[in-house]
Amino acid sequence: MEWTEYRVLIASQYVDLVAEFFHRLDSGGVVIEEQSGVNGGGEACLSVKAYFPASEDKSEAIKLNLQAIRRDHGADCRLFPVG
Repeated sequence: MEWTEYRVLIASQYVDLVAEFFHRLDSGGVVIEEQSGVNGGGEACLSVKAYFPASEDKSEAIKLNLQAIRRDHGADCRLFPVG
């Protein structure tokens, strides 16, 4: 089976929110890793990666969830579809 990896960089206090919505979207797994560097607010970032079958494009659903996190929590986050 082919997989698509999506990676979100986000401050540590919001990692659980991202991991939860990846699970709600039925990801095939979530990986949380420390990331060197900081976001625009000067906070240390973590990388949250999730895996989905390549036949399922989750980009829009992920973008909508990240917009909600930005709106509701003021979080600086970035999405990187890896492939």
